[in-house]
Amino acid sequence: MSNGKHKPRSSTDVSAADISPVRRDIGPLRIIAIGFNIPNSWVAIAASLSTALAAGGTVSLIYGTFVSCAFYACAAVTLAELASVYPTAGGQYHFTSILAPERYNRQFSYVCGMISTLSWTINAASVALIGSQLLVSFPQFFNGYEPERWHLFLIYQGLNFFSLFYNLFLLKRTNWIHDCAFVLTLSTFFVTCITCLSRSKKQSPEWVWTNFETMTGWNDGIAFMTSLVTPCYMYGGLDAALHLAEETLNASQTVPRALMATIGIGFLTAFTFAVSMAYCISDLESLLTSTMPIFQLWRTATRSDAAGVTFLISLTIIVIFVLIAIQQTTSRLIWAFARDRGLYLSDHFSQLSPKLRDIPSNALILNTVLVFFCGCLFLASTAAFNALVGSFLLLQMISFALPAALLIYQKRSSTFLPQSRGFRVPDPVGWICNFGTIVAAVIELVFFVFPSSLPVSALSMSESPRGTYYDFGWYTDGSKDYASVVLLILLLFSVVNWFMFAKQHYQGPRVELILDQSISPDTSFQDAQTVGTLVKHAVQGYCDARFFKLRDMMREFIASGQDIGASLCVNVNGEDVVDIWGGYANASTKEPWGKDTVVNVFSTTKLVTNLAALMLISRGAFRPEDKVSQHWPEFAANGKAEVTVGQVLAHTAGLSAWHDDMTLEDICDNRKATDKLARQQTMWIPGTRMGYHGLTQGFLVGELVRRKTGMSIDEFIREEICRPLGVASDFQLGCCKEDWSRVAPVVPPPGPSIQEMLSQQVGYDGESIVARTLCNPSFRAEDANTELWRSSMLGSANGHTNSRTLVKILSCYSLGGICSGSGHRLLSPETVDLALTEHAKGIDLVTGRSGRRGLGIYLTGPGSGIVEDQLPDGKVGWGSGWGGSIVVMDCDRRLTIAYTMNRMLNTPHPSPDAYIQAIYDIVRA
Repeated sequence: MSNGKHKPRSSTDVSAADISPVRRDIGPLRIIAIGFNIPNSWVAIAASLSTALAAGGTVSLIYGTFVSCAFYACAAVTLAELASVYPTAGGQYHFTSILAPERYNRQFSYVCGMISTLSWTINAASVALIGSQLLVSFPQFFNGYEPERWHLFLIYQGLNFFSLFYNLFLLKRTNWIHDCAFVLTLSTFFVTCITCLSRSKKQSPEWVWTNFETMTGWNDGIAFMTSLVTPCYMYGGLDAALHLAEETLNASQTVPRALMATIGIGFLTAFTFAVSMAYCISDLESLLTSTMPIFQLWRTATRSDAAGVTFLISLTIIVIFVLIAIQQTTSRLIWAFARDRGLYLSDHFSQLSPKLRDIPSNALILNTVLVFFCGCLFLASTAAFNALVGSFLLLQMISFALPAALLIYQKRSSTFLPQSRGFRVPDPVGWICNFGTIVAAVIELVFFVFPSSLPVSALSMSESPRGTYYDFGWYTDGSKDYASVVLLILLLFSVVNWFMFAKQHYQGPRVELILDQSISPDTSFQDAQTVGTLVKHAVQGYCDARFFKLRDMMREFIASGQDIGASLCVNVNGEDVVDIWGGYANASTKEPWGKDTVVNVFSTTKLVTNLAALMLISRGAFRPEDKVSQHWPEFAANGKAEVTVGQVLAHTAGLSAWHDDMTLEDICDNRKATDKLARQQTMWIPGTRMGYHGLTQGFLVGELVRRKTGMSIDEFIREEICRPLGVASDFQLGCCKEDWSRVAPVVPPPGPSIQEMLSQQVGYDGESIVARTLCNPSFRAEDANTELWRSSMLGSANGHTNSRTLVKILSCYSLGGICSGSGHRLLSPETVDLALTEHAKGIDLVTGRSGRRGLGIYLTGPGSGIVEDQLPDGKVGWGSGWGGSIVVMDCDRRLTIAYTMNRMLNTPHPSPDAYIQAIYDIVRA
C-alpha cells in the first residue's frame, strides 16, 4: 500500500462525510437552497448588468446566459459525479488528490486547494462590497449624498464582521435562514419581472434579440467573449454544496442534486430576468452611465421610485443573506484544507468549537481577517480591488478544470467512478462534460484577462473613471489590466505557504480501498477484492506530520484484513499528535468506523476501574495498606480479614476466581457476584503470589468504591471521571441503549475458544486456579455483543470506549495526575508514583508469564516479561484487553498511547505491537 506506486483510491460512499466531526444538520432541500442562494443567478445578472450591455448589448446579455449555462453545466456534471463518490468539504482539491498520479498527488491537490480557498475568500470580499454599495444607495437617492470611498470601506467592514458574528453565534440555531433567503430571492424575482413587464414601455423584439453594439473598441467576437463575465458571474460559487457536504444528510445523494438544481434554477431565473429586463430598457445610454444601473432600470421600468426602492431593499437583504452563506461555506473549505495540513497554523484553523456547536470558528475568523485586508485594498485602489475580485471566476473555473482533466487522464475509470455511484450520466455525456469544463477554463483564462476596452491608456491602468464607486461588474475599465498581476501575487502567496509549511506537512487527503459489499468478518482484503465492489475511506482523523507512518500502517493493517476497524490515539506532552480511526465498525452492515465509534475493550476496562480506587487513595478515603474489611466488613468471612486494598489492586489477593460455579447471567448480577466473593475463601495466601484477577477485580474494586462513596462503580466513573472531562458517553461500563448504534460489535478470534484450548491440554484440571479463573464462567467473545452484556456492569471487562477517550482519561498517569486537554486533575503526583511503584513481581499463577504489577496497572522493566524494544524500562505503565486493545502510559516521556479494535485475536495482536514500536522509534529519533 505504501510502495510509491499509484494505487486507486475510491469509494462508493465516502466515510469522510459519514464520520465527519462536524454536526450533520443540513437536509436535502436546505442544501439546494444554500447551493442556489450563493450564486443567486438572477441577482448576479442584476448586479453586473452594465458590463454585458456595454460589451455587446442585449445580445451579449441574453445569449451569454446560454453559453454560461453550457460552461457551468459541464462543470456541475463533472463535480456531481465525483461528489456522489467523495462528498467531503475539500471538494475539488480532494477530487484532485484522489485522481492525481501518486507521484504528484500532493502538489496537484495543494494547488487546487489554494486556488479554491482563495477564490472563495475573494468571493466574500466582492459580495461584501456589493452590499455596502447597495446600502449607501439609499441616502444617495433621497438626499443626493455622494459617498466617499472610506464610507464604503466602513460599511464593507461592518457587513464583514456582522457576517462573522452571525456565523459564530446564530447560524447553527437559525439554519432556516437559508430557506427564508431562498423564498425571498425567488419571490423577488417573480415580483420584479412581472411588475417591470406590466408597467414598462416595451422595446421591440428585434431590438431585444438582435441588438449588438459594443463600446469597448474590440471587434464583435472578442467583445462578446469578454462580455461573458456577466453571465458567468451567475454561477459564481457553484461549488458551495460541495464544501458543506460534511454537514449534509446523505451527502452522496443530496450534494449532486444540489449542484444540478443550481444549474437548472439558475438558468431559468437568469435567462428569464435578462429577457424581461431587456424588454424594459428604454434608454441604454443613460443606463450605462448610471452609478447603479439596476436601480435606474427598475425606476424607469415601473415608473415608480417607491417600487424601485422596494426592489432595492429586497436585493440588499438578499445580498446580506448571500454573504452569510459565503462566509459559512468558505470557512468549511478553509477548515478542510487546514485539517489536511495545507495552511500555515493548520492546528489552529482545523479546530472545531464544541461550545459553538462544532463550527470551525478559527477558520471563520481567518476568512474575516482576509476579507478585511481585501477591503483595505479597495481603500487603496478600486482598480486593483476590481482586478482581485475579477480573478474569482478565473480561479473558480481552474479549480473545476483540474479534477476534470485528471478524470480524463484516468480515462473515467470505474476505479474512480464506480458504476454504483449515486449520480451517473451516460459515459459519452461524461466525456463531453469533462472536456467542456477544460475548454471553459481556457476560454475564461484567455478572454477574462483582456483589457476591458481599447486603447489601453495610463488612465485605465489606475483608477476607474467612475471614481470611488464600484461597478457591480467583475471588471471595470482598467481593472482587467491588473488581473494578471493579481494572479501572480496570489501565486506567490501560495508558493511561500508551500515552502514555509505545506511542503513538510501537507500529504493530501488520502482515500483508500476497503471493500463495500459481501464482506464477512473472516473475509480478507485480498479475497474480498474479487467481489469487484469499491469501498470506503480507510483512515480519517488527525495525524501530525512526524507520525504519518502510523496512518499508513493503519491503512495497511485494514487493507490486509489484520484489522477490520480500529482507532489509535497518541498524546505527547498533553497534546494529541495522532487521533485516527478507520475501516468498518460493522463489516456485515458496511457501517464505517467513525470518530465516535466505541467498542468493548475487555480487560483494558480495569485501568479505568482501578483509577477510581486510586482517586479515592489520592483523596485519603483509604490507603493501599488498609484491610479491605475495614471498609467492607462482610469481606472478612472465611479468613480474608487481612487482605489489603493494595493486594486487590496488585492481583495478589488470592481471589482470581469464584469457588462456586458461575454462569454469564450470574456475573451480570453485580450484587450476587460480589456477595459470593465476600463469602468465599482465598485461593492462595494473599500477598505471597500473583495471579491475574481477570473478572473478579472489577467486583472487588467496585464494592470498595461503593462502600466509601455510596456510588456504584459505573456512577463514580461517569460522574467523577468522565463528566468533568467531557466524555460522559464515551466511556461506559456496559452501554446505554441509545448508544448501541455507535458500538462496533467485536469479531471473535479465529480458532477454538480459550476454554476449548485449555480442555485439550494434557493433564487438564478443571479445578485448577487457571481453569477456575479462565473458564468460570464459560463465555464466548461474541457474548459481548449481546443485550445482557451491554446492560450489565462489569468493572473488569465491559468498558465501551475508543482510543481518544482512553487517552484523555489515562493520560493522567503520564502527565503527573492531570488529564490532557481539560487540565483536570484526577490524581496527586504522589499517587501516580505510588501506582507505578512495584507491588508484585514473579510468575503469574493464571497466565504463566512473568510480570510486574503496580497498583491497578502493569509495569515494564526487569522481570516484567516486556522486552526493551517493545516498551522501555522506567516509569512506564500499561494495560491491555482480550483480543488486542492496549493503553501505554509513559511518565518519563509524557507519552500516552491507546489502541482499540473490533477484530480479536487469541495470540498477541500484531497491530498494537507494531504501532508501539513505530511510535517509540519516532519519539526516540
